[in-house]
Amino acid sequence: MSASWIVEHAPPLPWEATSLHDLSVAQFAAALASMESSPGGSTAAALPAALAAGLVAMAARSTVACVPFSDLAFDMDAVVREADELRVELLDLLDEDAAAFDQVMAARRLPQATLEQQWLRSREIQRAYEEAVEPPLCVCHRSLRVLELAADVAERGHRHAAGDADVAVLFASGSLEAAARTAEMYLLPIESEAFRVARREELQTVRTQAGRLRKSARRAMQL
Repeated sequence: MSASWIVEHAPPLPWEATSLHDLSVAQFAAALASMESSPGGSTAAALPAALAAGLVAMAARSTVACVPFSDLAFDMDAVVREADELRVELLDLLDEDAAAFDQVMAARRLPQATLEQQWLRSREIQRAYEEAVEPPLCVCHRSLRVLELAADVAERGHRHAAGDADVAVLFASGSLEAAARTAEMYLLPIESEAFRVARREELQTVRTQAGRLRKSARRAMQL
């Protein structure tokens, strides 16, 4: 299979939608498979956590239906509301991440024929990378919260929802790690040591908390 065949048969971009989260699953997958640099892995990292939030809400709703009017049902109703909010926020981050990456690419395309242009370009690249770190960091924090809710549902939810909670744990964990690695990649060109150190410490804290939650969830499901 030649390189020219691969290029010629790349799927077209489905840009009828005004937002990435308005695309169907098939359309979003096609956008990832296209020749365009955006959306890419950084943007896609938010999607599994959004799906995990949906699974958490479904598992919590199932628990409420099985034990209505109980203290547990009251607690799970709160889980449902928060999981639904997290799902929407994570889907919004698809567009925020893609926009931030586009700003990085725009900065790198700035002219550099003169010393002044080179200085301006370097400044804009630094600014763009610092801003690009923020969406994946947000994905990390929201994925961590989804993971926390999934662990809670796995421990206290109805036993028939345990499998869905387990998948939610895996999806949220995958999103968190994918977003963390993206953030680390964006940190590499940033010159400010204080900025890099602070964000790396933030990532380490999130990863440590996620590891504890995964172990807790697996113990709850006796896996």
